[in-house]
Amino acid sequence: YLTEQCVIAFMVNLVGRLKPETKVLDFECGSGGFLAAVIDKGVLLENIRGIDIDELPYIIAKTYLALYFKKSGKEEIDSLPIKLDNGLFYQGRDWDLVIGNPAGGNQYKHGDLEKIGENLNRDLDRNGRLDDNLSEYNLSIQQAVSSVNVGGKICLVLPEGFFSNSQDEFLRRFVAKNCKV
Repeated sequence: YLTEQCVIAFMVNLVGRLKPETKVLDFECGSGGFLAAVIDKGVLLENIRGIDIDELPYIIAKTYLALYFKKSGKEEIDSLPIKLDNGLFYQGRDWDLVIGNPAGGNQYKHGDLEKIGENLNRDLDRNGRLDDNLSEYNLSIQQAVSSVNVGGKICLVLPEGFFSNSQDEFLRRFVAKNCKV
């Protein structure tokens, strides 16, 4: 899914002023649109990280940044801060800004649940059953909250129902407990 440029611009403007040293994470970066937008706002390339689990978006994001920064040659392109990996794995807890349009699927199909469970809660609804209510959506919200530093900002595209859907009540409680909305 390609996030429209107007949505990216709106979200980056919501974030406000960005400093060159602002550390920015997009753990499901797709084509890299959010990363390019924060770079345009002054964030240095070495302070961003983009991750995507699918090869095509990863290649597109790498190519986009290579063209943008006029990088050529394997070594220079490999040094760009875009990784082909599962963005739900531990990414540290010191990001100033976590931004993006995470997957909104109602299931999680990529495996590695034990590794994800080292960082994220697989029983967030606290019913005693691991993995019964896991979705990419649930895990993505947890990852954003887990990755941002104290005082940092999270700016995610979320479904309209996040604030009203009865199925998401446990997610709203999690966000309310850990974030200032």
